[in-house]
Amino acid sequence: MAYKSLSSWLSLAQHSPWAIPHFNVSTTDQVQTIVEVCVEHASPLIIGVSEGEVDFIGYDVIRDVVTLWRDKTGLPIFLNADHHHSLESAKRAIDAGFDSVNIDCSLQSEIDNVAETKAVVAYAHSYVARKNFSRSFEVNVEGEIGALPTQSSEVMNKRVKIDPATLTTPDQAQRYVDVTGVDRLTPAVGTLHGIEPGGRNPHIDIDRLKQIAEIITIPVTLHGCSGTPTADIKKALPYLSNIHINTDLRVAYTKGLRSEIDDTTTPYKYLTPADEEMKKVVEKYVKLFMSAGKVV
Repeated sequence: MAYKSLSSWLSLAQHSPWAIPHFNVSTTDQVQTIVEVCVEHASPLIIGVSEGEVDFIGYDVIRDVVTLWRDKTGLPIFLNADHHHSLESAKRAIDAGFDSVNIDCSLQSEIDNVAETKAVVAYAHSYVARKNFSRSFEVNVEGEIGALPTQSSEVMNKRVKIDPATLTTPDQAQRYVDVTGVDRLTPAVGTLHGIEPGGRNPHIDIDRLKQIAEIITIPVTLHGCSGTPTADIKKALPYLSNIHINTDLRVAYTKGLRSEIDDTTTPYKYLTPADEEMKKVVEKYVKLFMSAGKVV
């Protein structure tokens, strides 16, 4: 199929009741596992790596692995630098050839957040203009305004209280988008990173999300959806372009490892069940986000 940019795919999802899945990885074998499921279901996807994840894998390594699978399968696979917290770390991803960068300065003051985000947008967009790429290329910039109450993708041992003052307002979202020039927006609408005890996270503020999506003109992204009620995600789909999943993948992968690692010293024997457990989660979300069958 002809190459279609990430912005084009996000725009398609923006105006339809489905979302592109964004799956974070911590190892390169996880990329293959995710891609295999998305090939089977003809789904576009975004592979994400946080600063910690990419420090372990390597910027050039994850870029080359994603490029290999994109070329091998023909699937629209995009690489996102997830939760990069400074211009310098965002530059590393952009210079390495990532398709997208999520500049997350949401814990800073709004003034500092806007300033750092604007700098990343300027660098990303001018980077494309400076380079002579062999294919149509862009760096799509995702910004965040409002703050999620947790910052780590893990299973927590206590409930998390969400301060309503940290949630994004429609006016705040519009002001941030207009001033920074980001390509897509992540608002805080009730989700959190990680999974609360019992595996059920807070509900999405659907009315708030709807108001934000209707007042801004760019695609909206949702973070922290592991453990979020399925009914909430279904209600949110008309207002979203892509949805991030990480903790559920980590839990599944670790479950698979633990099932075999005490019985063998052969890596492929204990990595196989880890990948198989992850596949179940990927398939679940591809179906839930209704992205299956969108690659034709």
